[in-house]
Amino acid sequence: MNGAPEVELVSERAVLVRLGSEISTESHAAVDWLLGRIEARRPPWLVELVPAYCTLMALYDPGAVGDGEVQAFMSELAASLPPGPLPACSGRTVEIPVRYHAEVAPDLAAVADETAVSVADLVAIHTGREYLVHMLGFRPGFPFMGTLDPRIAVPRLPAPRPRVPVGSVAIAGRQTGIYPCETAGGWRIIGRTRAVLFDPARPDPFLLRRCDRVRFVDVDVH
Repeated sequence: MNGAPEVELVSERAVLVRLGSEISTESHAAVDWLLGRIEARRPPWLVELVPAYCTLMALYDPGAVGDGEVQAFMSELAASLPPGPLPACSGRTVEIPVRYHAEVAPDLAAVADETAVSVADLVAIHTGREYLVHMLGFRPGFPFMGTLDPRIAVPRLPAPRPRVPVGSVAIAGRQTGIYPCETAGGWRIIGRTRAVLFDPARPDPFLLRRCDRVRFVDVDVH
């Protein structure tokens, strides 16, 4: 993590701690460390903790505590962040089968062209590493994962599609993710999976959790 943590009051019931400025395993480890420290001392006024790539938001009950006390509590813990590398959080390794084909991936050829690689190389690069689930959000079960190989990093679409099919595997910047339901979305679609990311009828509705590691498996025959 670069620089000291920053603690900021962002609303009448939320404090945000910034622990970095980019998608990285180091920032993720710092967020995870602080998350554990707060949970260990969980104050009665704390409502929810919301971890992201390099920030941690604490939602609190403004009727039970003052802004200054919340900021002081968060600042004290953030300031005790150990120097040097922190251990990565533990999770499962989950394989996700993906069909990388123009029939289900409208941006596959365009991304390959934009990044000056062949479609086959694009698929090989995307499947060639494990991705850390940094957080879930946007829609139930949507995993924000990193870090994408810079050789295939591309920006979001200028305007989101009104309809992205369920199971679409997509990339945006140094991120990759999977759409768990049909929705609007602006990430670049390079494949599709039949894996069910969110099913409220299951005992555990979520296929993936924060700290899991995902490996995409190409199920197309080339």
